[in-house]
Amino acid sequence: MNYNGVMSKWNNERLADKNTLLPEIKYSTSTMFFDDLTRNNKAKFDVVRGERPDMWLYIHGPSHYESVSASRKASRTLLAAETFSSINSILSKDWNLYPSKTFEQAWKNAVYADHGWGGYDGITTDLLFKTKFEAALDSASCILNSSLDKISDFISYDKSKKGYAITVFNSLAWERTDPVTFTIDVRGRKHNHFKLVDESGNSVPFQFTDVNLDSQKGKNEFVSMVFVPENVPSLGFKTYYLLDDEGSMRHFYGNQRVDTKNYENRFYKIEFGNGGINSLYDKEVGCEVFDISHFKGAELFTVKSEGTGAGEFSDVQQPTLEGFDKLSNYSCAWNCVESGDVRDIFQTGAQFKDTKATLRIVIYKNIKKIDVEVDLNAYMGENWREYRLAFPLNEAYSKVIYDVPMGVLEVGKDEMEGKAGHKGLQPSYDVVCSSVHPREIQDWFGAYGNDRGFTIGSDVAVFDWVNIFDTLSMAKVLQPVLISNRKSCHWEGNYYLQAGKHSFSFSLNSYKGNWKGGYKVGMQKNRPLYAVVKSNQDMKDGSLPSTYSFGGIRGNDVIVSAVKKCEDDESVVMRCYDISGGSQEVEFNFFKDLNSVQHTNMIEENGKLISNKKQSFNYPLGKYSIETFKLNIKY
Repeated sequence: MNYNGVMSKWNNERLADKNTLLPEIKYSTSTMFFDDLTRNNKAKFDVVRGERPDMWLYIHGPSHYESVSASRKASRTLLAAETFSSINSILSKDWNLYPSKTFEQAWKNAVYADHGWGGYDGITTDLLFKTKFEAALDSASCILNSSLDKISDFISYDKSKKGYAITVFNSLAWERTDPVTFTIDVRGRKHNHFKLVDESGNSVPFQFTDVNLDSQKGKNEFVSMVFVPENVPSLGFKTYYLLDDEGSMRHFYGNQRVDTKNYENRFYKIEFGNGGINSLYDKEVGCEVFDISHFKGAELFTVKSEGTGAGEFSDVQQPTLEGFDKLSNYSCAWNCVESGDVRDIFQTGAQFKDTKATLRIVIYKNIKKIDVEVDLNAYMGENWREYRLAFPLNEAYSKVIYDVPMGVLEVGKDEMEGKAGHKGLQPSYDVVCSSVHPREIQDWFGAYGNDRGFTIGSDVAVFDWVNIFDTLSMAKVLQPVLISNRKSCHWEGNYYLQAGKHSFSFSLNSYKGNWKGGYKVGMQKNRPLYAVVKSNQDMKDGSLPSTYSFGGIRGNDVIVSAVKKCEDDESVVMRCYDISGGSQEVEFNFFKDLNSVQHTNMIEENGKLISNKKQSFNYPLGKYSIETFKLNIKY
């Protein structure tokens, strides 16, 4: 449009009135505007600090659980796929192997949905969003699996160990010890007796499990095993070998009897009760974690949750106790359904009005880790019905914490001041930001205080901490919101009943100190270790050692969020952010020699050369900074 007349009239009136505060108006590009603004020493800006909690979080999680789960898993799998696809391209010295176009489309699919869930003909809209998310996940999984398989061909395996090589890959930039499950095809074998060893031939505990057999779509003669690889390198891998062991027979359930009421390992004392955990005593910290005055630990309960997934309301609609029910209202026997050298699994359940619920507690023997799994079987999808889990903490855990994009937030401290929306305009949110609950998270939530912490790696996107029985209580009841049946805010919109079977999983970790002792475990929940299985005849003659790191970082509480091919050239982009809250000198390292390193903006432009060593470089990270680097690799 031609604004010459408007601009001329404006500027003439401005010149005619010497007391006017009106600015001069002229045509400008956005670049010219910001350049002039930054050169103006008199320019003043309002400063807004803190988090504005998401008020429409129900539609981005509990009321579209399957869709949002696919989206969350797709984005994390895409990040891992970018990392290992980049590494494969470097090892192969061929960036044509990096599927840029496929990544571009997959990321578009992963972020396809907008605020328009539901609405008129909302069933069609919601199905399209879900289809896009699932397509993104499929693409990410294909790229990741292909990249890991090709990288494993560069490994120098010990072929004298007749059997299978199990290479475990870690997509995170820190060394980790975590469970991993793998499946092998045993058709045609003369026996299925095995032993697992590390690269030095030392025996490694493992056990058979049926956890992965569903993925085989009913095929027989596939077996799955779980073990805990120790100290898998940062952005790297570690190799194990599954060998024949004709003299051994390892039963699925193990040979030992396991007490289904009282359980103890070197980390915890646990007492199982009707409907959940009566007592979780942390032997390292020396304290009881739960206060079961209102709920058992990990107890499933249901409330009425009437409202819309998103809409023009003054606050997030809160659940009520109408139709309240919980697992401990039923007579629930605990059974040990799996036991072995790696873990024991205890299970209970009951028939609620609209679903048959199953609760499993998975306790690992040699690492401080407890998983909680919940199934809602044959869920009928009753309207206005919501299911949550309860983790009722004792009062020592007084500060609630959770992760947000590129950071961590403490409830009541890190929110922006004021109310959560515009006053006098629609929508109008009357509640102040610090009082908004539930909250939307990325990977984990938890609480800490009195030199102890508790973190939950989460399978869902929404959690609460306010006790529904006593909203004024200082004791925190951490509650992942599993599923909620609400309605589109459109007057002709659909209900979100979500009938069917739904499964949820969480990882628990308690520890000494503040929240920094648990965030890595929280992140690991949604970023699993990946196992590649190679039979003896499939092993190539590679040159990489059987344990190897492709890169890493030396710094306190710095997260490497991306390793990928640059959008515009064949450099490697490494992006990181600080959650420590302090300035520090950080060292980055990479497995290939570096020609040069540039510090760039977030869109990989305006690069400035920084000094580098042969395979590393240093950079001073500021408080809560987000930094991007371009690495020019020497081949």
